[in-house]
Amino acid sequence: MDCQASLLTPTKPGGIGTIQITGPQSKNILNEICQDIPKNLPPEKIFYTSIYDDKDLIDQVVISSTPELNGYKIHCHGGPRILQRLLMIIQSKGCDILRWQDHCIPNSLEEEILYYIPKTSTTLGVKAISSQLTDGLGYWSRHAIQAIRSNQYSESKLSDEINTILASQHQARILLSSAKVAIAGPANVGKSTLANQLCGHTQSIIADMEGTTRDWTHRLIDVNGIPVNLIDTAGRRSSDDELEQASIRLSEDILHQSDLILCMMSITEENPMEKIKAMIGNYQNTQIVINKCDLDESLLSNPDFVYISALKDQNLDQLRHIINDKLGFDEFNYKNPLVFTDRQRQILESVISDSSKNRVKLLEKLLDNNTEIQ
Repeated sequence: MDCQASLLTPTKPGGIGTIQITGPQSKNILNEICQDIPKNLPPEKIFYTSIYDDKDLIDQVVISSTPELNGYKIHCHGGPRILQRLLMIIQSKGCDILRWQDHCIPNSLEEEILYYIPKTSTTLGVKAISSQLTDGLGYWSRHAIQAIRSNQYSESKLSDEINTILASQHQARILLSSAKVAIAGPANVGKSTLANQLCGHTQSIIADMEGTTRDWTHRLIDVNGIPVNLIDTAGRRSSDDELEQASIRLSEDILHQSDLILCMMSITEENPMEKIKAMIGNYQNTQIVINKCDLDESLLSNPDFVYISALKDQNLDQLRHIINDKLGFDEFNYKNPLVFTDRQRQILESVISDSSKNRVKLLEKLLDNNTEIQ
């Protein structure tokens, strides 16, 4: 049967659940499972009804029409069992059940914005994505269309601007899925204390003895608007404990996958420079953090290091700013163009490589995917 359905809301318990059903047979299926559905449900109207499985009442729902998708939305109670039962009933009528990702592919810049805003986890992320229609990518695209039509763009200027915009994909990825920031260093230098301070609560058990953290822990935090998956790794030290050795090896894998590594050392450490060089040698993006600076302030001399006291919450604001800078947000303006989907990237790359006659249509396609390219 030419009909598809998918659950648009999370599978976890919630107040309201929404099922999208589309296709030529969607109205017939609703007629089979609902009572008193009008023949033609106007797009601007909603309809309150009940859904039955044979004679068993499953739920009382609100139906709304989605003519642009040739279908309907069923808004019901958000309990997992009710949602599962409704999907099973719809499927039993010959409807294919799809993942919501396959059912709701954004087809314009506005739809992409609405689709991705719920995926952000910080206020800055919401501002950056929501600004892309009136400001950001939308504003730049409309301006570029006018400039191309009036021959105000040279080839090099257009390419340079697009390449600058394409570079924003790194920032978009972080805003939508978080940056991975790991804290690494020898045992007992205060890594877990720092993690707890940055998290704002006790995430890792701490004690004045080596090897307290034997496995990595992580927590999603907000660092000045940037979503950060903060990872507290096991301390590096020689150990005969097989479990601890396995944890240290796993920490190495995590460090190589991280966007930023906070290489942490205690100011009381012997031969700290040798240990620092050994620690940062294999990694791309690192920041040296010297902890327990309150114990000996005479040693605060290297401008490339961040000196903190995790226990006393000293200089942690400075560390947060440096984390933002190291992740590429030092000059970030949420109103600037931001490329946050593959569709946008592919279109902008095509604008650079395509002939000038198609560039306007490509940029119009960026704003609305229904534009046809000759």
